[in-house]
Formats: sequence, C-alpha cells, structure tokens
Amino acid sequence: MAVKFKDAPEVKRIVDELIKRCREFSHLRDANILCRFRIGQWSSRGKITLGQAKVLSAFERHETGAELAVLINKDVWDMMTNHQREALIYHELCHFEQMTDKEGSPKYDDNNRPMYKVIGHDLEEFVSVVKRYGLWMEDVKQLVKAADEHRQLSMFEEDNAENKPELVVVK
Repeated sequence: MAVKFKDAPEVKRIVDELIKRCREFSHLRDANILCRFRIGQWSSRGKITLGQAKVLSAFERHETGAELAVLINKDVWDMMTNHQREALIYHELCHFEQMTDKEGSPKYDDNNRPMYKVIGHDLEEFVSVVKRYGLWMEDVKQLVKAADEHRQLSMFEEDNAENKPELVVVK
C-alpha cells in the first residue's frame, strides 16, 4: 500500500488544547502546526513508528503557511485510548523547541515567523543495561523518579493500566 496523508482534526484539537493548557508549550502559541495522519506501513529500526514531529522546510512553510507538522500513524491511533493519544501528542510537541539567538531571544525568519528545531529525547537507554547495571546514569534516574511521582499521583485514579495496550514510541 502506498503511503497517504490526510487531515487529522482530532489530532489538531489535542495539539491546540495542550498548547493552551501546558506552559511548557508556551513557545508554540504563535506556531502554525499542521496535523496529518499517515496511512500505510510505517516503521523504523524494526519498530512501528507512532508519530513524528517535523520542522517544515522553507519551501513547505511557503506552500502551507505552517512552521511545524505533527504526523501520526493512523493505524496505531485507531487502537489507542484517549489517554494514550494525548500522551503521544504531548510527546511529539516535546520535540519542538524555538530557536534562539546568542542573547537567548527567539529567532524569526525573514517573514517574521518564529523558527524552530526538533530536539531529541531526554533518555536513550537499553532495558538490558538497566537490568544489569541499574540506574547508573542521571537521565535514567530522572526517568524512574518521574515514573514514581506519576505512580504516586495516580494511585487512586480509576484508570486501569492493565487494560491499556503496550506501545513503544519511536520518533
């Protein structure tokens, strides 16, 4: 099957809600973000790709009027819970960072539109390393700490994690 793209209004709705609700995305309030479903097989390094955050090229910016794009695997999206969908969109938005000049001020292009870059994940590690060596790196410790804090905050939620499908997020 050939790869196809289609508008994703439900993704756009979540993108807009998260940007409005979460101060960590305040730098995206002036960004025009395209949201599209990608239809067709999509994988990287043997794992299904759930989504991608993309900074548009100058040509794409000119043609679309947008600076950024969030692409979501439609096949996976259809199997996700609302909680997982929001987490995936949040994940993709975390990849966007506004570019700054030497003084730390936001950078803008020649058309006075904000400029962005895609940043990598906070953590890259193998499960087998953690099994063998434990929390040997600070980023691994921070991830476990964040998971513990979430677990404590959500102890009394009605959301039953056992009924949620396990997904692997690949950029």
